[in-house]
Amino acid sequence: MHVEAELTASPITGRSETTGSWNSAPEAALVEGLAYHHGQVYDSYLACEADRERFWSSDRSGVVTYVKVGAHLKVGGGLLAAREDKPRLLAEFLDFVSKNHKSAVFFNITDTDLPLFQQHGIQITKWGEDPLIDLADWNCQGKAFEWLRRQRNYVTRHKVRCSEWLPGQCSPDEFHATRNEMLTVANDSLKSKPQVREMRFFEGVLDFNNLGRKRIFLARSDEGLGRIEAFVVANPYQSGTGWAFEIYRHRQDSIRGVVPHLKLHAMDLLRAEGVNQVSLGLIPGLNCQSGRAGDSGITRRALQWSSRYLNFLFDNAGLHHYKSRFRPRLENRYVCAYPRVSIMTFVTTVYLLGFLCVSPMKAAKLAWRQITKRKNSPLARIDDCGNK
Repeated sequence: MHVEAELTASPITGRSETTGSWNSAPEAALVEGLAYHHGQVYDSYLACEADRERFWSSDRSGVVTYVKVGAHLKVGGGLLAAREDKPRLLAEFLDFVSKNHKSAVFFNITDTDLPLFQQHGIQITKWGEDPLIDLADWNCQGKAFEWLRRQRNYVTRHKVRCSEWLPGQCSPDEFHATRNEMLTVANDSLKSKPQVREMRFFEGVLDFNNLGRKRIFLARSDEGLGRIEAFVVANPYQSGTGWAFEIYRHRQDSIRGVVPHLKLHAMDLLRAEGVNQVSLGLIPGLNCQSGRAGDSGITRRALQWSSRYLNFLFDNAGLHHYKSRFRPRLENRYVCAYPRVSIMTFVTTVYLLGFLCVSPMKAAKLAWRQITKRKNSPLARIDDCGNK
């Protein structure tokens, strides 16, 4: 898709527009193209989700997508525009916010784009790090990768078959059967978590009618009908030179190590295609202990407090430990708040993300397990499948 040619085809001036369904919204293909070509982070492609509203720059060269909670806008995916078009897009969006809303929060802003936000006096707070694997220089050899090789060998001995699922190349019966089984796996995976539903905003929806350029990798047992043991959904960014393992799920009784094994399989395929980079997804709160001048004390302290006292709900320590097994390179990610983080900014963010939608019974059990077993170290729980 040639994005520049398509963008000049629509002369509409900059404004905010509510998305309709993927199929009915005329701008959906333009948003998808911008997310694919100019997305810089693991959640950029979520700009295509049906629940997003969008703001176009006046020359139609870029878009910001967001979810509105009252008068507060939550922006995901960053500034979707070419580098030279980002200053105009950000300036016009901030003008729109100041005239119509109380605040806007941009999540997962990179060090590369940070100076642009600093020019506007936006409050900047580090809120985590993105583990990245540069495929050209990465391999699974040496002592540091012993755990990964052990998972791969164990799963291989159990004759698990990994492959990419191509929905457009299968029969209707196969499509529906695979879709339904993936939903079953996702629901089964949720049973082991305290959350009563999947997290919102930072995780995509399994909308099989609107996959766009997402790719799906499956691990199937070689027994019987070959049930799906686990799946990984990968989202593109940087014109497909980067892919993010955005959703990964497994059955509670699946073979130990099946998720890291499936990810290694997907990485081998992507490397063979010339892909440069894989993102394992944000690790919230990682290395956020030290503040920066002018940052949000509310946000920083909330990250520190949740890491210390709410690990039984989110298990960020275990998440970090698991992803560190891949020996990734880490990049900073920031929250940029305009004009600044307030109590209502914080409250509406917690509400949007669904942090507190948990089962009291499951949360109590996990809290008790953590207390009795003293699991407050960085080597927190990782389940037997190597997945979260």
